Amino acid sequence: MIIHKKAGILENTRVGENIFHLTLDFSYAALPGQFYLLKLPFPEPLLARPFSVFELSERSIGFLYQTKGVGTNLLSAMAKGEMLTLTGPLGNGWQLPNTKEKVALIGGGIGLVSLNMLTREINSKNNSEVDIYLGFSKKPFTLESFSKITHKVVVSSEGKNEPFLQGKITEFINPSDYDTIYACGPRPMLKTLYSKVIGEGNKNNKPIDLWVSLEEKMACGIGSCWGCVVKVKGEYKRVCRDGPVFNAREVDWDEYS
Repeated sequence: MIIHKKAGILENTRVGENIFHLTLDFSYAALPGQFYLLKLPFPEPLLARPFSVFELSERSIGFLYQTKGVGTNLLSAMAKGEMLTLTGPLGNGWQLPNTKEKVALIGGGIGLVSLNMLTREINSKNNSEVDIYLGFSKKPFTLESFSKITHKVVVSSEGKNEPFLQGKITEFINPSDYDTIYACGPRPMLKTLYSKVIGEGNKNNKPIDLWVSLEEKMACGIGSCWGCVVKVKGEYKRVCRDGPVFNAREVDWDEYS
């Protein structure tokens, strides 16, 4: 059920370069990979913005976000006790792997947000071994959230940030080591990963399930406006309602650029 409700800010703290951790006094559930629309109490921006759920507790909901434009910069300046309006949960989230599989989760930058709840869900309900790969363009952030709940954490940075690996995170994964791979991040990262897992890059020709969470600009967030479409299996699908999670084999990667 989708709800529309106001919630107060419990915490809005900077945790990295242009990265903030927002916690709201709100207890409604969400599945891993789903998102909420957050509306600020200002005339502009007019539309609510989508935020993937980072964490849930019995009394609060948490988001990580990156300041990019007017809306997120205004949000970063809001203080404890101020109110936001939430709509959600929205979208179709991640599908859990089969039991006792070897699983990799790959997050690029702020894309790691979508993977935190998935990691915990797999650990609590599924006897699978989980490795996580996190790639950053600059200094890594929020690593402690994953280090305690995964079998292995691989971290890379495109800049020199010792002791982390230097380069793009897709350089450091061997897809054939895994049965199922989940990924969320920038489009170039997802396209490269797709090629490596399913295209010519996977020389071992091992069948691997690859699930990706896609991003598009959204207006309504509920599928009415058709403003966030991507081509999947030859048809246009709405990221907000049919996604954001899709089977990578079905996405038109030539068009998704």
